[in-house]
Amino acid sequence: MKKLRFISAFMLFSIVTSAWAQAPGTAAATFLLIQPSLRANGMGGTSVSSVENDALGIAFNPARLGVWANESFFIAEFYPAKSDWLAGLASDIFYDAKTFVAGYNLKKLDHRIPVSLGVGYTHVNLDLGEIAVTGPDDPTTPIGVLHIVERAKLWTLGLGFDYWIKAGFGWNFESIESGLVPAIIENQVYPASTNIKAHDFGVVLYAPGEEIIARLTGKTLELRARSRTVFGLGLGYSKAISAA
Repeated sequence: MKKLRFISAFMLFSIVTSAWAQAPGTAAATFLLIQPSLRANGMGGTSVSSVENDALGIAFNPARLGVWANESFFIAEFYPAKSDWLAGLASDIFYDAKTFVAGYNLKKLDHRIPVSLGVGYTHVNLDLGEIAVTGPDDPTTPIGVLHIVERAKLWTLGLGFDYWIKAGFGWNFESIESGLVPAIIENQVYPASTNIKAHDFGVVLYAPGEEIIARLTGKTLELRARSRTVFGLGLGYSKAISAA
């Protein structure tokens, strides 16, 4: 394949992608507003339309799994230690997350099938430490202390298509456990938890500019020798569609 070289630095650029997302199950449990992906946090949370391999990122847009599955892979990501969530403000609040994802490209069976499938599991844990509970008659006097933990388990399915434009569709099925509402009986505090089921849906589209130009012209873009130009446009959307 011939190489098409460009001297102008204008050929090396990035396009800011458009994205909109509602955190998974946020109507049911606000702790899921916390982005578990370290990569996404480093990008200011603008990762919903990203197609880079970032396993923890499927919590905010499950459609990304469908695109990654093109590579037929297995990835595990986790926090090596609990994160001190409010360092300097509270010493007993910790956050951690882990995820396992796997994908398979059906092109390996038949090159005429530009479809990939992915599955994933994510576990999120927010330990709020010990919280003083007050009674309904006197909100200033604690009547007990409880250790509160918020948990969520997410099972993810991803479906991807790769034909000029990469498209991904994904679904999260969530089981959420919240202990923020304890039971108070005769001025005594008892631990209690609420179990919630929620579902999320996401879509991501990515047009790899350099690949499309290479297909149309038969030439690869090259800024200089042994330097490949990579650019594209991505759109992402994710929303919690139900909770019960």
